[in-house]
Amino acid sequence: IHLIQDNFSRAILGVIVSQKCLAQNTFDNITQVYEKHLKDKIDFNPIIITDDGSENKGEFKEFTQKALDPLLIHKIAQSIHFHFSNSMIENANKQLKYCFLYHQKITDFKQLLPFVQKAIEDFNNRPHGVLNGFTPMEVLNGQLPLKIDYSEQLAIAKANRIALNRKIKACCII
Repeated sequence: IHLIQDNFSRAILGVIVSQKCLAQNTFDNITQVYEKHLKDKIDFNPIIITDDGSENKGEFKEFTQKALDPLLIHKIAQSIHFHFSNSMIENANKQLKYCFLYHQKITDFKQLLPFVQKAIEDFNNRPHGVLNGFTPMEVLNGQLPLKIDYSEQLAIAKANRIALNRKIKACCII
């Protein structure tokens, strides 16, 4: 599962589910995200932060340099020259697996994509504490998570979510 997440809004912008870990999957995902979310909205070269996996080397780097305008800057997380981590996307991957996929009976590859899409829809539309109660999609669409005391709204949202979870007796809604 290849995910692309926006660093500011925390929204998962792209996903490709494949049976093989290929640079082409990463490139296709970035191309789709660029065309859908970035092309008409940015006037700078975005930085793509990845881990050092094989799907983020070789062909992927060549593809991004030749195919997109403006060129994307590719940095390897926690490397000698770039000290930022990719912990945010690793956390999103963990939530996808532990809150959604591991609780489903997925018997074959064809069944996986609909579950992944539902999980991402839920993740992107769930209020996040770090966004001061906004959802990633709200922030992606322009609302700013200003550092204001939203404790009352967050407490209400938390109580509502707990009540809903107790009512359905499930880890996550799918």
